[in-house]
Amino acid sequence: RDAPGQGPPAPAVMTRRTALRLTAGLGLAISRCGVSPPGAAAVASPAADYVQLGPLASVRVVLTSNQHATGFRVSGVGAGRDLVLPPTSIAKVLLPRGGVTIVGSTPCFPDIVQHVQTDQGYQGSDIQFYFSNLDRRASCIDDQTPGFPRAHEMPRGTDGQRLAWVVTNSAYGPGWPTLFFVDSDRKAMAATLRRAGYQTLISSDLRLDQLKADWASFRHQVSRQAWRSVIVYFSGHGVAVGISNFFVPTNAPGAGYGPADLFAVSEVVQALAPVSASDSCVTVLVDACRAQSGKAGSALVAEPAGAVLVNHSASPGATSFDDDYGMSAWTERFVTVADTFPDAPVDQILEYANRYTSWQSEASRRVQNPVLYGRPRGQTCAFGDQAAPRRRGALPPVQVSYK
Repeated sequence: RDAPGQGPPAPAVMTRRTALRLTAGLGLAISRCGVSPPGAAAVASPAADYVQLGPLASVRVVLTSNQHATGFRVSGVGAGRDLVLPPTSIAKVLLPRGGVTIVGSTPCFPDIVQHVQTDQGYQGSDIQFYFSNLDRRASCIDDQTPGFPRAHEMPRGTDGQRLAWVVTNSAYGPGWPTLFFVDSDRKAMAATLRRAGYQTLISSDLRLDQLKADWASFRHQVSRQAWRSVIVYFSGHGVAVGISNFFVPTNAPGAGYGPADLFAVSEVVQALAPVSASDSCVTVLVDACRAQSGKAGSALVAEPAGAVLVNHSASPGATSFDDDYGMSAWTERFVTVADTFPDAPVDQILEYANRYTSWQSEASRRVQNPVLYGRPRGQTCAFGDQAAPRRRGALPPVQVSYK
C-alpha cells in the first residue's frame, strides 16, 4: 500500500456524488494485496439492500452527510419508537409514505432536522445533510456523536464469558508493502472488544512459527472453560491460494510462496467448530485481501463454517482497503457500529458494518463488498455483555445476508 489518499475540499453545493466521493470512496487508497482492481460501474440497489424503517416502509431513500460519523434518528415511521442508525456518511433506507422526521447528529455541530413528506414520487431520492463549518462549535473535539456514548463512558463487561484473539501484521519483509494503518486497527479493535467484556489476547507482527505458537496458546485458553462468545480477528495482508484463504505472516516470501508459508483461516474455523456446537457463539473476522495468487484453482470458497460465523472484508478474489481515517475501511465501520450498539446481536453488527463498507465504497474505483459466511444455530448472542447504553431510539433490525 502507498499512503492514505486525500479528499478534495468541500464545495459550496453538496451533490450526492460529491458527498459520496468526499466521505466514502477516494480515501480507500491502499490494498492489502498490492493490487487495485478496476473500477466497477454503480448499479441500482435492490430493495433488500436498504434498511427498512417501519413495518410499512417501501419508499427507497438515500441519506447522505458530509460528515463521516453522522447518526440518523428517524421518527414517525410507525415503529412505536424512534429508530437510530449507527454513525455513517451514507445510509440506504426504506421509509413509509407520509410524514417522517429525520435528525442528523454529528460531533461539534448542531443537529440538522428535516421533515419529509414521502410518496411514490419520492422513490430513489436523496436526503442530504450538509454541516457547515460556520456552525462548528469552537474548541470541539470530534470524539463522539451526540446521543451516543463516549467510548470511555461505556460500562465494561463483567460476566467473564467472552474471549477474543486480535491478530495484526503490519511490518513485512521484502515483497510485501508495510501496512501502517493496521496498528490503528489493532488498538481500536482491542479497545472495542475489551469494552464489550472480552478477555482479549493480542498478537502483532509475527512470523509463522510465532503465529502458530500464539494460536496454540489461544486454543488452550478456549479449552479452559465454556465461553458465551469467542471472536478471532485478523488484519494484515491476505491472499487466496487455490480455493483457500490465508493470512500472511511477516516472514512469508514475497514471491513463490505456498500454503506452507502461510496461515490458513480454515484451520481456525475448523478448530473452533466444536466450540460453536456447544451453544457458544464463534465469530472469525478477516480484514484482508482474498486476491488469487498464481494459477487459480476452481472458484474460491469460504471456510467450512457451519455454525461459525466467518466474515471476510472482501468478496472472493477481491481486495480490502484502508480509509481516510488511518484505519482499515471495514474495521473502522465495525468498531463504530459495535461501540454504538454493543448490546446488539453479533450478526446484526456484522451486517451493518458490511453494508456501510459497501455503500461508502460505491463511489470509488475501489469497490469493497464484505461477505458473511456460516449460519448460527438458533439465536445469535449479543456482541457485548453489558447493558445497553443510553440512546434516543432503537437499532432497526436488518436482514442478514448469510452465504
